[in-house]
Amino acid sequence: MFLLFRAGEVNFAREGTLRINPQLLRREEFAKQTRTFEVIHTDNSTESISIQANELAFTYCQVPFIYRLDKAAKVIKIEPRTVADETTSDSYTELPEAIYQQIALRKGQIRRVMITIPEAILLA
Repeated sequence: MFLLFRAGEVNFAREGTLRINPQLLRREEFAKQTRTFEVIHTDNSTESISIQANELAFTYCQVPFIYRLDKAAKVIKIEPRTVADETTSDSYTELPEAIYQQIALRKGQIRRVMITIPEAILLA
């Protein structure tokens, strides 16, 4: 499964943050079964990420962004994960400027961004 970057799903706020806007995605764009997503990180290391059913993955500035559908979720939740694969202390509805800058400047500290999406907000 390949996904080309579509600016409608990821918007840049004026304050230098990254806002996730998945309302234009369709249910059929998400994986129906487990797949492997190959990533080359900013330090040129490679990683194979298992993408599960109901997930969709792409990279932005060499950082994997993984969308996960959740029928029970009420709001979009963004969880940046560090090099040690630890979730940062807070969950966000948009990335704070400091985390966005780490990604945009390819500092390598943020290894992936997990995004939980309420299934109900998808385009039919």
